[in-house]
Amino acid sequence: ANHYFTDMTYKPILKNLIRYGQDFQFGSWPQSRIDDTALIAKLEKINAPTVSFGYRYTSTAGMFYDTVDMTYSDVYYGGDRYRKVTIGSYRPYTVNVSPLYMESYQSSNGYRQGKSYWFKWEPITWQVLSVNGTKAELISKNIIDARYFTEDYMNAANISWQDSAVRAWLNESFYQDAFSELEQEYILEETNTNYYHFLSQSNKDKVYLLSLDDLLNRSLAVVRRAVCTDYTLAQGIWARSNARSSWLTRTQEYDRNNVIIADEYGNIDPFFSTTQLGGVRAVISLSMTKGYKNADLNADGYIDIADLSAVLPCLGQRVEDPTEAFDLNDNATIDTQDISIILLDENYGNIG
Repeated sequence: ANHYFTDMTYKPILKNLIRYGQDFQFGSWPQSRIDDTALIAKLEKINAPTVSFGYRYTSTAGMFYDTVDMTYSDVYYGGDRYRKVTIGSYRPYTVNVSPLYMESYQSSNGYRQGKSYWFKWEPITWQVLSVNGTKAELISKNIIDARYFTEDYMNAANISWQDSAVRAWLNESFYQDAFSELEQEYILEETNTNYYHFLSQSNKDKVYLLSLDDLLNRSLAVVRRAVCTDYTLAQGIWARSNARSSWLTRTQEYDRNNVIIADEYGNIDPFFSTTQLGGVRAVISLSMTKGYKNADLNADGYIDIADLSAVLPCLGQRVEDPTEAFDLNDNATIDTQDISIILLDENYGNIG
């Protein structure tokens, strides 16, 4: 994950790190496929609990079946985290067909039933959509997963963003797994308005999807096209040979059976079934003012004696300028707590 959030005792202020139009790394998620046979052999020897994830698909007769399509195991090796994915049955492109290879894109993406594949957890790269004095809104640069808007085919017309399966997943499983406790402290709960069959709904989310209004914003046109990670392809999403695919918004069409997407060309498409497997580009809002400043005061890549020496002569000094670098905890005074932030940093002692 981002080195500013790797179990450090100080909390960086993001206004010193985030810039509009630039990429920013925050959180982590399985992304790149591992094909190194020697590494895989070592990973296979590590015992780890297996978690089964099922999906709900509906037969044409309206009967529901819960079928486990994949099992996941997360292990740590050499300081890195890896996920093993075993495909027990194919994941269909929509919930109302059988889990067979001809109804799934997993096979065409290179992933076979009964096989296991390894993926490395890597920092999530975000595109900064907007920045103001107190918060920044970011969208994952890549399509990081594939989900159904709803898995309830028979009741799909009555499912809004508020009750959707993808919203529950984003704010529960994804939120807990992708972000450390420290990172979660920076994520703001946003109140978003969603229009559903001429009705207005307000929902509070920590992780969400963009809306149609967001897509119509001209400044967002550049971020409409996105590619899938290896992990997303393994989930069974449809993608072109260049890994470009469509991704979900939280806005539904008037008939409520469709959700609006941005397609692989960046165009807006209002005719994507809510029960169809779609790409996920998560959106979060981060506090720009929470935390402490970066303790690497001289920006040499190290937290060391030079940074400590810079603070010592300033002890007791009042600060008029809120951007004063030595006031690491932003309490308007250079004091012993600023020294503690440096001394307790896990990188202290890496003197260059």
